[in-house]
Amino acid sequence: VSGPAAPVITSPTQSTTTVTLPVAGTYVLAFDANDGALTGTDEITLVAAANAAPTVSAGPDANAELGGPFTLTGTATDDGLPTGSTLNTTWTLLSGPGTANITTPTALTTQVTVTTAGQYQFQLRATDGTLATTDTVTITVATNTAPTVNAGVDVVATLGSTRSLTGVVVDDGLPIPPAAYTVAW
Repeated sequence: VSGPAAPVITSPTQSTTTVTLPVAGTYVLAFDANDGALTGTDEITLVAAANAAPTVSAGPDANAELGGPFTLTGTATDDGLPTGSTLNTTWTLLSGPGTANITTPTALTTQVTVTTAGQYQFQLRATDGTLATTDTVTITVATNTAPTVNAGVDVVATLGSTRSLTGVVVDDGLPIPPAAYTVAW
């Protein structure tokens, strides 16, 4: 009856048939039965959806500490097409100064250990079997170093006097999660 293109009905004179909808859109088809004198009619609406590529996010760029595992956390969704398809995901290392061991590369959330400090770029790929999408995340891996401290300028104080002391601490933010550093005079 209506649609964006002509549907292909394999057996149009049979009560059971198959139909192929050639383009995405809404189709209205009529089913008629005639007993020689009268005709009964009913309509069916079919919506042909085009398969869209999965959406994927590898998460925000982050920092990690060398020596321990860090976590990659991605997300992936799909429109369920083609019918019966399964959404599959895979993490891979694209670049970095060392090697990476991805514990479960097919899981959206997985643990990773690397061999060397530096910047690593990981890719999360999602596919529905027909279409695929990727996203990348950069993880900067650093070695924890001791805080840099400065006790201030040397001063000469008279015996029994009170002096104010101000120390300065610069920390690299490691280990992750950041531990609060403590100071002592």
